[in-house]
Amino acid sequence: MSRKSFFAGLVLGWLFLFLSIYSYNKETDMLIFYYSDECPKCHEALRYLLSLETSRMIIFKEVFYNEENYEEFVRLGKRLRFDALEVPALYDPRKDRLIVGNENISNYLEKIQ
Repeated sequence: MSRKSFFAGLVLGWLFLFLSIYSYNKETDMLIFYYSDECPKCHEALRYLLSLETSRMIIFKEVFYNEENYEEFVRLGKRLRFDALEVPALYDPRKDRLIVGNENISNYLEKIQ
């Protein structure tokens, strides 16, 4: 192996490591809110989240009409060993935690702010 290809590999390796860490930090910096358009409690939580000033981005995923979001929500629930899933629910990737219910969500957000 030549010196030139060694250094090129080293630079590419460091670049890959940096981008992986950056991507992981961006991904875990967000919160994911699962809700249903048909759920009145979800609308309350949605209004609360939209009025909230937080440094973390919140991604909103509707699960009643959107099959892809629903399947993601079910996989997450299974992985976290939830017997039954309910909305509204907030997922925090930093702590790998799913919080269910308006009161629990607002209490959790108050603690992490």
